[in-house]
Amino acid sequence: MTSKEQADELVNAYRIVLMEEDIDELHCSVIAKRCALLAVDKILDLFDEDYRYNFWEEVEWELDEL
Repeated sequence: MTSKEQADELVNAYRIVLMEEDIDELHCSVIAKRCALLAVDKILDLFDEDYRYNFWEEVEWELDEL
């Protein structure tokens, strides 16, 4: 899976949950992206500063580009 595909998958997973809560589409997308970024930040926190896992850094970049 590419970093772009992973970014899209994370956002879509959160979007599905939010849509089940009857949140409008615009807010749903914004919140889903923020949740995905938070999840990636937590994943990156698991790695020490000298050894950042490049894949997850790329996913974070892709999320910023959405």
